[in-house]
Amino acid sequence: MSILKLVHGQLLPQLRDPEATHLEQLFQLVRCTCDLQSEPDSLASELLERLHAFDALKKNLLEIRQAIQGGQQLAVDDWLVLSYLATLKRVLKDQWDDYYKIIFDHYPALGQEISRVQAFIEDMPFAAAATLLEKDWEHNGKRPGFEIAALTYVTACGLIGIFGSSRLYEKAADCLAFAKAFLVVVLAGGCFKVRAIASRVNIGDWADTQYACMSMLDNFAHLGETAWG
Repeated sequence: MSILKLVHGQLLPQLRDPEATHLEQLFQLVRCTCDLQSEPDSLASELLERLHAFDALKKNLLEIRQAIQGGQQLAVDDWLVLSYLATLKRVLKDQWDDYYKIIFDHYPALGQEISRVQAFIEDMPFAAAATLLEKDWEHNGKRPGFEIAALTYVTACGLIGIFGSSRLYEKAADCLAFAKAFLVVVLAGGCFKVRAIASRVNIGDWADTQYACMSMLDNFAHLGETAWG
């Protein structure tokens, strides 16, 4: 969550309501779900409240889904919304059996709400969005905050087994440049530290500066979930 928190803090102030409120609510849901396994007693009631509040976000999420299916351009905050949903999907998929099932045996209402939200997330067209992102990056990639949101989404997708074309990863690799903002470079490096993504990329075609950026970022592996995967 450390890098996701940085991304959220960087882009949230650029938004107005209701988008800012929606994004904050979703981020807090992801945060609370991630932290539940370490603090189940103190977070169970908060998470239940945030899961109940998820219904208020569905209208916006359905509009995003329809836009993806219609091949329409998404706003920068929409890409962050999708990134948060993909992250939530990953947390529940990877840790359900090991942690959450035990917790939900003690909090059955919480388990029911999580299952309901999880079913909704499963219907989100993440793969179609990855295809749309490539097109969006080519034609609208200069928008403020776009690269940060796009790289966050690419990485989140890679961690749940959803991948784009080689061109999408070329755009991500272009962000490994000293002229880019530091957070952009960090996010690009984190993307290629996801093994499933790295295995789809021919790094032999990279420029020396791209290698240098990756080497530099290895010194920041202690940042946790920058997460080198």
